[in-house]
Amino acid sequence: MFYPIDITRLLGKQQLSQLTFFNYITGITFGNIAAELASDKELTTMEGLGSLILWTGLTILV
Repeated sequence: MFYPIDITRLLGKQQLSQLTFFNYITGITFGNIAAELASDKELTTMEGLGSLILWTGLTILV
């Protein structure tokens, strides 16, 4: 599970207040998908990972 400190480290210790709105929303959405994967018993691991990979790919594409 990622905590805000982990995200900060991944961003090169960039201040969270310096994030663009797009990066902020992307991070929240990614965390929401990961939380859903961890908590929803009907969601398979492959579906959850597929969602995370798709979201990552779309984020990079944009």
